[in-house]
Amino acid sequence: MRVLYLEYGVPWFGGHTGYQLLPTYVERIAGYQVEITRTSRALWQRGMGKFADRVLHFNRSSVMAAAELRFHLKLAMHRNTVGHVLWLEDHLGLWASGLPPRSRRVATIHLPPSQWTEPMRRTLARVEHAMVLYERDLEWFSRIMGPDRVHFVGYGVDTEFFRPAENAHDDGEEKRILFAGHWLRNTQMLAQVIAKVVACQLPVSFDLLVPVQWRNVPGLTELAHSPYVRWHANLNDVELRNLYQRSYLLLLPLNDGGANTALVEGLACGLPVVTTDRGGTRSYGAGSLYPVVANDDDDAMLELIAAYVRDPNWRQEVSARCRRFAEEKLAWEFAAMRHVELYQRLFS
Repeated sequence: MRVLYLEYGVPWFGGHTGYQLLPTYVERIAGYQVEITRTSRALWQRGMGKFADRVLHFNRSSVMAAAELRFHLKLAMHRNTVGHVLWLEDHLGLWASGLPPRSRRVATIHLPPSQWTEPMRRTLARVEHAMVLYERDLEWFSRIMGPDRVHFVGYGVDTEFFRPAENAHDDGEEKRILFAGHWLRNTQMLAQVIAKVVACQLPVSFDLLVPVQWRNVPGLTELAHSPYVRWHANLNDVELRNLYQRSYLLLLPLNDGGANTALVEGLACGLPVVTTDRGGTRSYGAGSLYPVVANDDDDAMLELIAAYVRDPNWRQEVSARCRRFAEEKLAWEFAAMRHVELYQRLFS
């Protein structure tokens, strides 16, 4: 089988992070012929994009429209190729344009229903097949597309790179709690929980991995000058892994979401997750591998953090469960095979 991917990757992800790793593992595990169409800012590409916008009504930036048009033309020329759009939300222009549909095409949904506008929903109904990286909202997407066109396929993580530190966490070390990301995070809850942890004088400090341009939001502004907080941004792969490995807990209050990159990388590093019962967390161990709290329940989150801090042995038990789950269910070798099996089921 030949698979053509349309990729618009997350620019701050390194070589071991993110959904853009899927093509590498599909080629490696299944031996498929893989090709990737990426956006390009070359002059001729922008010219092609302007043509697509004006003539085919893509209503997109010239860079995005050019990549989408190249992807469509390659699928038209190679009729036995499967086309996989890795980020559907970024490429809805393919289905909103005047281009004809393609039967051997699938796209991956990343955003939860709360982020879908009415025009986006109308376009979603035209998508041939979709993958969803978590289970909670499968029914919602199925109501729009049809139940036989929406499929759950789990997210992956590089478990060889993201792994626990060689030495077990020393109970005498400072207990560092990591918060990572900004998208759909409950930053107000984060600030309130940190304030309560500090007031209780728990022996912890906090590392906040947040891009500089996203720190001016409610909750984070209150933490800007806290002596209990270290700020991080622009880390390379090794620095990111070291931050996970040095941490005692991953603190991840969420308002919503789908699959979460920080969550799966934390699990792979054996990092117990303190999170809210929102988004796709239950597809990744919330409530089964580790306890979960209701959104905006600051006191419950405080109690859970305190329980981990006061009982290092329990923390180690949860850590081992998290790592084992990542190895058995989330490793990219496993996740890529689930994608391959879906390609075969839909298009062989």
